Amino acid sequence: MQGMPYKFIARVASQSFEAAPQAVKHARSRLNWAARQVTHDFPNEFSEVYVLAYMDGSKIGYHTDDEVGLGPTVASVSLGSAAEMTFRMGEKHYHGITPTGLFCDDLPMTGCLHHERRTEMFDQLQSEKAEHKYSPGQLRRRLLELGTQLYPGDYEKGPMKKRSNPLVLARRGSRARQQVDGDGNIADVENLAVPQKCQITSKKQREVKTRGPEVLKLKLRHGDMMVMHGAAVQKYLEHEVTPCEPGKPRFALTARYIDPATILHEDKPDYEILPDDGLYDGTGYRHAAQPTMQG
Repeated sequence: MQGMPYKFIARVASQSFEAAPQAVKHARSRLNWAARQVTHDFPNEFSEVYVLAYMDGSKIGYHTDDEVGLGPTVASVSLGSAAEMTFRMGEKHYHGITPTGLFCDDLPMTGCLHHERRTEMFDQLQSEKAEHKYSPGQLRRRLLELGTQLYPGDYEKGPMKKRSNPLVLARRGSRARQQVDGDGNIADVENLAVPQKCQITSKKQREVKTRGPEVLKLKLRHGDMMVMHGAAVQKYLEHEVTPCEPGKPRFALTARYIDPATILHEDKPDYEILPDDGLYDGTGYRHAAQPTMQG
C-alpha cells in the first residue's frame, strides 16, 4: 500500500509515494486525471493506493466503501483478466427498514419496495423534524413506529421478523436477542421466547430474502479505469467484483482519499503524503524524459 496508511480490519504496511515504484505513481496520476474528468469537482486528490490480487477462484463479495474518513470518490484500474462489477441496492434501502426494525429515514431510491408509501412517510418525517426537535430516544421510537406501519402485523413480512408492543427482534447474524421497550431503548434479553416464524434458518435463506436488486453491471477489462463518485453511491448501493476468466491472473489497483483528521495519532505516517506530480494529461506524461540516441 502506498500513501496514507489505513486500518479497516487490520492495518496494512504502507510506504510513501516517494518510495513507490514508478508504475504506481503513474497509475495514481492516471486515476486522479480520470476522477477529474468524471466529477468536475475533485478537491482532494487520492492519498492512498493499494493493489489487490485475485487468486484463482476468488472474488470480492458485496460491500460498500463507506468507512469513516474515506472521500466520496474511489477509482481503480484493472490489470490482467476481465471481471464483472455488479451493483445492487442495499437491503435496508430496498426494503425501507433496518435489521432492528427502524424505518429507513433516507430518501427512497427509485425501484425500492413500497416507493410511493415510503416517500410519503419520508416527507411526513421531515416535516415532523422541522416542527419538533426529537431527542435520540424520541427519534428512535418514531422510526420504530414508522417501521411497524410499513410492515404491520405479527408475522414475517419483508426483511424483518417482528412482534409489536414491545417489539421483539431476532437479529440477523447474531445469537443475541433484543427487546425494545416503549421508550425506544434496547436491552439484551436472555432466554427470550421468539416465535419460530421469527427465526432465520440459514445465511443463504436470509440472503435470498433480503438482498436488493441488481441495478448496474460493468465488464472490466485490462487497462479499464473505473470511477465511483458521490457519497450516495456508497450509501445506497453495494458492489462486488467477480473475475470471469478462471485460471488467469487479475489485479486491481485502487485509489482513494483518506481524511488525515480521521487517522488516529498512533496510526499517522512518519512520512509526508506528497502530492501527485500531475504528469498525466489524458494522452501521455508531459514531462517524461525522452529517450536519446547515443552515436
